[in-house]
Amino acid sequence: MDSKLTYVLVEHQKLLIEWGMKRASIVVGGAIAKMQLNRISKESAHQTEFQWETYDEALAFLLK
Repeated sequence: MDSKLTYVLVEHQKLLIEWGMKRASIVVGGAIAKMQLNRISKESAHQTEFQWETYDEALAFLLK
């Protein structure tokens, strides 16, 4: 992933957390995407991101 894009995504997550985001539900399509998302979460100090394999699982989690 491009370092500029990573920076933008990290800063975006930091803002969302600052604005009150309690948790995120992410659909991950592969191992590489999962590794990248984990790195971005770590860099942005986002500890409430949950990863799922399907849209239905992600939506069900958020609707709880």
